[in-house]
Amino acid sequence: MDTHIIKHQTRDQENENTDFGKVENNKHLSAVGEQHTVKNKLKEDLQIMWHKVRLLQMCEREKLPKLIQTAN
Repeated sequence: MDTHIIKHQTRDQENENTDFGKVENNKHLSAVGEQHTVKNKLKEDLQIMWHKVRLLQMCEREKLPKLIQTAN
């Protein structure tokens, strides 16, 4: 087995056995959990908006702003 891989495995095991490794793992899990929460909230908001817009007739929707084309 490659010595580089063995060093990483040893370091990972040491981190798991120390408080430092536990704190770092908890921080990582907390950040991942927050990302999932934000992602789920955005997904929910998008679904709500989609259902609102889907039920509107074309004449009821806001008109898009016209773009001004400039000659080059």
